[in-house]
This record gives sequence, C-alpha cells and structure tokens, in this order.
Amino acid sequence: MTLFSSLYTGVTGMNAQSKATAVVANNVANINTTGFKRSDTAFFDLFANSGGVQETPGMGVVATKIARIDAQGGLRGSDSLLDAGITGNGFFPVRTSPFDTGSRMLYTRAGQFGVMDVGNGEAYLRNANGFYAYGWRLDGSGNTAGGGIDSLVPIQINPGLTEIVVPTTSAQLTVNLDSRARGIDTHFLTAPYNQLPVSEQATFVPPNIVDNSSAVSFSRAIEMYDSAGTPAKVTFEFRKITGPGAHATSNAAPLTGATTLVNPAMNGIAAGDTFTVACGTGSQQYIIGAPAGAGQVRVDTVAELLAHINNSFGGGTAMEANLNGSGQLVFYAANTTDTITFTEDVGTPLSGANTLGLQPDPVGGGLVYAPDPMTYPDQADLPATGATTAPQHWWEMRVLGPADANGIKQELTKGLINFTPSGLLNITGPATLTLRQGALGANFANDITVDMTGFSQYGADYSVRNADQNGAPLGERTGIEIRRDGIVTATYSNGETVDLYRIPLAMFVNVNGMTEVTGTVYAESTDSGDVTFHFANEGGAGLINPATLENSNVDLGSEFAKMIVSQRAYSASSQIVKTVDEMTEYLAQLSR
Repeated sequence: MTLFSSLYTGVTGMNAQSKATAVVANNVANINTTGFKRSDTAFFDLFANSGGVQETPGMGVVATKIARIDAQGGLRGSDSLLDAGITGNGFFPVRTSPFDTGSRMLYTRAGQFGVMDVGNGEAYLRNANGFYAYGWRLDGSGNTAGGGIDSLVPIQINPGLTEIVVPTTSAQLTVNLDSRARGIDTHFLTAPYNQLPVSEQATFVPPNIVDNSSAVSFSRAIEMYDSAGTPAKVTFEFRKITGPGAHATSNAAPLTGATTLVNPAMNGIAAGDTFTVACGTGSQQYIIGAPAGAGQVRVDTVAELLAHINNSFGGGTAMEANLNGSGQLVFYAANTTDTITFTEDVGTPLSGANTLGLQPDPVGGGLVYAPDPMTYPDQADLPATGATTAPQHWWEMRVLGPADANGIKQELTKGLINFTPSGLLNITGPATLTLRQGALGANFANDITVDMTGFSQYGADYSVRNADQNGAPLGERTGIEIRRDGIVTATYSNGETVDLYRIPLAMFVNVNGMTEVTGTVYAESTDSGDVTFHFANEGGAGLINPATLENSNVDLGSEFAKMIVSQRAYSASSQIVKTVDEMTEYLAQLSR
C-alpha cells in the first residue's frame, strides 16, 4: 500500500462513520414517529486482490444500512377506537389513494386511523400519514368477499349508514309457570272456553276461587320493532286450563284427601252405594264404605279413590285424578280422544244432592264426558304437542298485539301448550312460536319466531328468566371502531353494531428485506418475498390492539452510544488523513 492509499483508506473510514451517524440521526429524529422502525449500520472491510492472493493491506471500510423492521415497538394507549397497534407479525395494507386501485400496495404499522371526507358524499379510513386503509368487504353474514390482494378495497365509511333500524325477526321468552296455579275448569262455562268473547274470557272467575281475580294466570310483554323502527308491545298471556281432554269435576264442598265419602256433609251418599268408571280400555266398579264384592274396589276416603284411579285403574294409564286448588275432585282422561263414563249402580253418590256432585258434561249432559271441543285455528303456530300428554298440565297461551284506539288489544295467535309431569315443555319438534308476517302491522314484513325452549312448569312462583328480541328502534351512528379481530364496525345509539370491513394483516417471509418508502410505509421487494394475508391472530399473524398505537422501536440510550462511537471513529479516521498529509509534506520538503 502506498502512502496515498492510506489517505484513501482514512477517507473510507470517515465516509462510513458519516453514514452511521446519519442512520443514528434518522433514528433519533423519528423516536416519536408512530410505527417507525429503526435501522442499524453494518461495516465490512475492503481488500485489493490480485490473482486470488492478497498482496496489500486492507483498503478501507464500507457501511451498509440494515433495517430492523421486525423489532417490536412498545404500545401506548389512545383515546380513539380507530387507532390500532399490532403486536407480533403483520402490517396494515394501505395505498396512497382510495381511487387508484391499480397502484402498488404499501404496508405500514402506523395504525393512527381516522375518517377522511373526500367530497361527493364519500369518506374513507386514512391514517395520519395520508395513506388509505384497505380491507375485505363483509357481506350480511359477516363473511369476506375474498382472500387475496385483488379483493382488497378501500375502507369506505358510507354516510348513508348514519342511521339504522333493525326489525324484529326473532325473540326469546324463558318463563316458569306455577304448576300450583288454580286452573280454569271449562265445565263451569256455558260454552267452550276458547269460543267465549274476549271480554268474557278476561273477566271470568272460576267458582270457589276467591283469590283469583282474572282468568289470566300470568302475562309478560316484549317490545318488538317493525321495519321503520316503530315499537309494538306484544303481550304473552298464560291461563291454566283443564285442556282438551275429557274430564269430570265435583262441585261438592271443598274436599281433602282425608274426607270420608260417607259423612254428615255428604248425607246423600250411603254406605254400600256403588258406581262404575270407564275410560279407554279400563273399567272399574267402586263400593263406598262397605266390603267389596266380586270385581269391586272398596273406597272410604277421597285419598283412597285418588290412589286407585292414579295407580291401579286401567293399569295406571287410562285416567288421572287430583284435588285442585279449590278442593274439587277432578278426573282426567289420559288420552285426549277418550271419553270418561260414570254409571251410578246403587244410589246416586255422584250426582245426587249432598254428594260428590259431578258437574254434568256441558256438551252432552249427564255423566258421560267427551273430549272438550277446543279448536284453535292458530294451533299450528305453536309448538306441536307430544303424542302422549299430561292431562293435568295444560295451559292456554294467547299472544296479543298493541291496543287500538279503543284500548282493545289485537289477538295475534292463541293455542294450547302442555307440560310433562317433570315440568318440561311437552313437544315434538322445535320449541318455537310463530307470529305471522303482517300480524302486527304492514311494516312487520316477516315472520317472527319466538324461542320457547326455556319454558318450564314447576311448583314455584311465576318468573321470567329471559325476555328479549333481536330488533332495535331507529339509532344514530355514534362511532366507528376497529376491533381486535380487525373488523371495522359502526356503532349506533340503539346499541346495534354493523360490521363493514375486515382488515387483514400482511405477512412476508423476510420483513427486513422490504423497501422503505416515505411515510413510515414499506413496499414488497425481491428480498422480502411475496405478500400473504391473514386474519389477526391466525396463521402466525399478530394481534390487533384497539385504541392503541405502536411506538417507534428506537432506544434513545442505545442510539447515543452508537453516535459517540461513530464520532470517535470518525475523529480517528480524520487523524489518519491528517497524518498522511503531514507525511506527504515531509516528502515534498526532501525534494526541494
């Protein structure tokens, strides 16, 4: 190496340290730049070779800038729900314009987004550096319209979505109906219960039930909404009722299980009186207060009669009997199509004065009880009752719409529901009630399905565990936010949300090989590899953190240390230049 070669070597050192200082300066200048990624400087030495054999000392140094794009920056909180910081891998896809979709896609970690009005009634999501966010448009079911770069579109915040109405299409009602309720006995009516005028149904008081002021056992209202956001109060009424099966009810003084069938209060019954009960395939003759003869069963008390009917009569399957809340003895056919026939063989223990006093069948009269003609035109709108019914657990369910100008509520649908002895809804198929399109008004343009899955009938107070529906009144847009899954959502004052777009995260095999572009954005390059897109937290992509921003990954202390080293190295290289200059001056003096 010649003397002048040393001069050039010192100059390469100064140039390299100048470049390193410039990198440090750029890092420090961007310490507060959201999403900025620092760079480091790598140095390598130069040699002059001849024929593959090193013949001279080193020829100096070259500095190369190395990007540290993969280094995570810290996150800081933000007041804006449109700000988004990424933890882990990935970049937001952006372009310089929402209109030039043919321009190259760029990528950034600077998620400081806001809504930018570009005129003509159009607004888009743009970050603070002027780049427009791109994502996949969502359909009505929340699915994306593609998965590649060609299906990415600018995220437009449509001014037309400033208001929203959600018409009710489904509702859910979860209630417990008190199995201890004193039901309506249709045999005390002059016509089948469901055929009575509404006014008579609403005011009917069953006999001997002094604490029941209304035929309605329980009711609950749910507010539903039409396509214009207008509310309509829908009332669900429940009445405990003897149901459609044949049944017979005593009208004697209130009874208990211990009541003897021969007593001063029922002096119309004498010991030895007999009667026969027939229902379905079962038939049995009973003798009161006397030894049983062939084929007879002796009964002395109400409890004994109940026990035999429920446990032994017809093999325990043809009939049921109980004492209702008014102390009346009620016999039920287990099958809704069977007839109950009572025959008084000796005496009149069932129909005479001061006896059990069975209420005559209101349709046919006498002691032959046919199934009640309870026909409900809208029964098909209610859940289908199971093939085997529980005769003591029938309820009428009536659904009423809003009151008209005269204060009269419109009947929407009405029918019967049955419960199993264990308290569950006795149905086949879905436990749903259907309110037909238009039943609540012209603006209710679709059927409303009411989920009744949670209905129960236990011996506990009436209660409502859930009463809700999926509609909402008119709501004003209150904001736009980016969620953790990258979905851009509009929120409204009525509590509703609408998912508009989904922002994917762009992934590269070598992120440090990406090309830096002004504005804290990067472009795909040969070194970075091809871009792929993934949902947040899927396929190796990082997390999107709402209301946060990613700080630069610059460490000020580390940068100052690098700057000091570069300064010293620059000074040392300049000293070499100075030394060579002095040596050449000595040579010049020798040549004089």
